[in-house]
Amino acid sequence: MSEKYCPKCNAPIELKRTGYGTEVSSCKLCGYNEIAGQTEFKEKRGNLGQPRDKKNMWGWEPSLTIFTVIIQLVTGSYLTILITKYLFPQSSSLSQTMLTFLWIPAVIGMLISVSHGKNILTVVNMFRTVGSSQLSREVLFLLIFTILLILYPLRGFLIPVSTPLVIHDIVSIITGVVAVASMARIYNLPSRPCWNHVYTPISFTLTLLILGPTAFLMTMSFLSGNILLLQPFLTYSLIFVAILSLIDILAFRGYRLFLKSGGDDLKTCLVELESRKHLLKTKIALRYITILVAVASIFSTYLSTSTIGIMLSICFVVSLSCEVISRALFYSTLGSSIGEQRFLKSIRRL
Repeated sequence: MSEKYCPKCNAPIELKRTGYGTEVSSCKLCGYNEIAGQTEFKEKRGNLGQPRDKKNMWGWEPSLTIFTVIIQLVTGSYLTILITKYLFPQSSSLSQTMLTFLWIPAVIGMLISVSHGKNILTVVNMFRTVGSSQLSREVLFLLIFTILLILYPLRGFLIPVSTPLVIHDIVSIITGVVAVASMARIYNLPSRPCWNHVYTPISFTLTLLILGPTAFLMTMSFLSGNILLLQPFLTYSLIFVAILSLIDILAFRGYRLFLKSGGDDLKTCLVELESRKHLLKTKIALRYITILVAVASIFSTYLSTSTIGIMLSICFVVSLSCEVISRALFYSTLGSSIGEQRFLKSIRRL
């Protein structure tokens, strides 16, 4: 049996064969384990005997990443629009215009979600387990949220005149927020220690709260002739975005420390994360750039309206790029389940 060296501590490791047709390279010094040819684990349901699909060349699923970011963007934008609609009546006409077309990205996100499911019947069958499945609840609330957005341009004809339209606004935003919350809870599983951390719900919430204001401000800067009519909201929103970006930097640092201080059940996730150092550095750099651009945008209010629009556009594009990378990193660091980790521990004793 040829001798290999551990990629973590450079100590000699040996290849062990198990009775399950799986080869595992194990290091006794640092505990590193590598499963040879990840396709040896078989699917427990579906096409029995067929190897599990490999990750793509990027190590993540683009459809799932894009769908998640779009839905969080739409929910955050809807929340921001409602706040300005009721706090700044002078912007109500522009807010109405944005709400009229907000259903379009929501529908695109839902279609991408269906494509991720590979089969429309899979999505339909999810509604049978709404009471016991977070995933089913997520799909249900997202569907209701999207329908409510589609009905927004028609609500003047569908909702009785005696019914306050604010009820539609409140029900819609509650449905969207609950959908994002269900989305985050799906991944807080004890069987997946890498995701069973407080950073998971924090990251999903920050995406909503950062992309919403930046997308709204960028759109308003182009729709309105003078974004300075909302200067108090503009200033506070940019400060809010800068603070949240700093919180994400600190929270992500704490998450990496959590993985480094964990046991064998977190090592697989840590190895996956550290193998994408270029994306890690890009994510952190984009967060710092978001902070700088947000602060610079506050001072740009003393310049021309076109300059403000350019600064707000840069802030949104940088924030969106960071969120896509963050979600891609999240889905690429799946790690092994508790069951697979226990299986590896038993192999190491052979």
